[in-house]
Amino acid sequence: MKKLLLVFAHTIDESFFVGAMEAKYEKIGWQIERIIAETSLGFNEGTLSKQHPGEVEEPVYRKMVEFVPDLVVTFEPFGITNNPDHKKISRATTFAFQKYAKRANNPKLYYVCLPKSQNIYLRKNKITPTEPLDKSWVGTEDKKITAVIDGEYFYLRMNGTKEAFMGKLDKVSDKL
Repeated sequence: MKKLLLVFAHTIDESFFVGAMEAKYEKIGWQIERIIAETSLGFNEGTLSKQHPGEVEEPVYRKMVEFVPDLVVTFEPFGITNNPDHKKISRATTFAFQKYAKRANNPKLYYVCLPKSQNIYLRKNKITPTEPLDKSWVGTEDKKITAVIDGEYFYLRMNGTKEAFMGKLDKVSDKL
């Protein structure tokens, strides 16, 4: 049975950003575990970015070693919304994954993201909020997108211990 680990900062993040992908993988029989920093790790909203190195990374890594996921999904580096907690959980998960991938059987790390083209549309139509700290959402370059699942966008960040980037001939998939 394949295993998927979702790593997010807040309880609402999972359903808001990866609900369709999660439902698809659950339906086809994947075992799914979650790390939600608020509930799983006990960090209050707004406190993740203030944590010292290792305080978030180490428990995320321990969960990876315990669960042994084939696939890990978290936020892209800007956390989609520029939320400091989202950015911290992305960095912590990436660091933990790099350590985990050295001992696992070629796992993959994907980032959930907002395509830049959609971000431009949202800004133009004044749909995108400027949160937090008056920093607007950034968006990921469309050419980096490697998977689209029911309107949710992802890009492959690491394939095992190797960095992964889209090439000119790569095709966007409907699976991770």
